[in-house]
Amino acid sequence: MVKKISYVSFLIIGDPVENQPGYAREVQKDIEKHNIGEHIVFTGYREDMPDIMPSLDLVVTLSAGSIVIEAMAAGRPVIGTDIGSASESIDNGVTGLLLHQDDIHAVSEAIIRLLHDRDMRA
Repeated sequence: MVKKISYVSFLIIGDPVENQPGYAREVQKDIEKHNIGEHIVFTGYREDMPDIMPSLDLVVTLSAGSIVIEAMAAGRPVIGTDIGSASESIDNGVTGLLLHQDDIHAVSEAIIRLLHDRDMRA
């Protein structure tokens, strides 16, 4: 994706899940493997999400939770998967994009689509 949109940056917000200690290491390895570290910022856990949300162009979540509602309340489009609360909250093509779980290529394409579609981000 950074080859298609060189100005893109990603905030990975939150702490690693305790019952998946290897996941953070795998993410870090992938970042190094693809040489995209300059585009990624790990923020850790944040309590000030309402303050951060307006500065984001869009929100991507591959799990369920309150983040979908928080993003929508801040007027941010959401890319989510068809599981849990995301599938119930996102009006596909209106308030964001709803994708099939485990389709990482579709996530990448959805991010690019929303970054190019100012109307959908408005």
